[in-house]
Amino acid sequence: MDKPTLMKTYENYFFLADPEAMEVLLAGVNAYYMEGLAIWLLYIGAFGFGKSTVLEMFDGHERTYGLDELTNKSLQSGLADKSEEDNLVNLLDGKVALISDLAQIINLKNTQGEIMAQLRRVYDGSLTKVWGSNKASAKWEGQVGLIAAATDAIDNKMSVFADLGERFNRVNVRGTKKHRKEAVRRARESIGRESEMRRALREAGHSFLDRHIALAEGYEVDSSSEYNEQLEVLADVTANLRTPITGVKGGGFNHIPEPEYATRLVKQLGKLAKSNAMLDGKHHIGANNMELVLRVAVDAIPRNRIWIISALINGAKNRAEISRYSNIPASTLKNEVDKLQALNILHLPDGKIALLADVEEDLIDSGIADKMTRLYPAKESK
Repeated sequence: MDKPTLMKTYENYFFLADPEAMEVLLAGVNAYYMEGLAIWLLYIGAFGFGKSTVLEMFDGHERTYGLDELTNKSLQSGLADKSEEDNLVNLLDGKVALISDLAQIINLKNTQGEIMAQLRRVYDGSLTKVWGSNKASAKWEGQVGLIAAATDAIDNKMSVFADLGERFNRVNVRGTKKHRKEAVRRARESIGRESEMRRALREAGHSFLDRHIALAEGYEVDSSSEYNEQLEVLADVTANLRTPITGVKGGGFNHIPEPEYATRLVKQLGKLAKSNAMLDGKHHIGANNMELVLRVAVDAIPRNRIWIISALINGAKNRAEISRYSNIPASTLKNEVDKLQALNILHLPDGKIALLADVEEDLIDSGIADKMTRLYPAKESK
């Protein structure tokens, strides 16, 4: 089954408020089966938007593995009577792991750091664990893909990811009040058809995987020098804009980090562009594929930063004008402006607020400035 048919099948049963987000998800799933580094993707949306339903389309396939829970002891076991082949990380090798609610894992306060450290090692392709028991150690090397769903409440926990390095890409599913009402109407109409819907969607998802896994290995997609240059600028400016910085009580920062190097991000964005081109049946990256990775780049940046930058791009020159554009509370706005100033993204000439010239140039050249302002128009004009 091809991408348009799968999306149409989904729309037969559910309202699809954000088709571009669905395309990012499908490109992320397919990208794993192509040659190169693994793609890990967060699929983030409001409660009830159907994130679990989307992932369930692919669950149960021989090249996926559904996970309802993950603890610090799940991936590798120290039990002497358990073979290494039966360790979860070995069972995941060569597959895309599907996590329907990542928040459940991150909320394990006592072990979340250990879990995320293990996931970081899994992403990098190796995991070794040593015990002081009859079973001395376990070692795994391989590759695992991962698609995880969550609500945007996970943003309160993003420091867990940031402290361990950025392995995840993300897409934030968008919707309006009109979309929510339509989703509710479609849900009411589907009462009593749940089993039929799950069966049809799983058949469609498995058919999609069967088709594209067979094509993915060795599928070649090239890119023009123009798009390569755009990807490089896009990855660099995005990495800078998403660099985490933690404030201290009373204002200011104990530590201002160096901006993230975009060496991993440029590969991730490039692979997503190639994956989407493949799903479109193309062997060349085109404008629509770049549009998709621009969406991923925008969604990688904290929302308040996007609102501020969009406001500045659209002519705002001070906090009052940014606040009118974005509706960000004054205290939050001050904190975010301080962070962006510390990261050398904007400055405050003569009491005004402005993007640094080289940052603004990169925003425009990469195409992310235009994408930001389309996704985040002035709230007062809505």
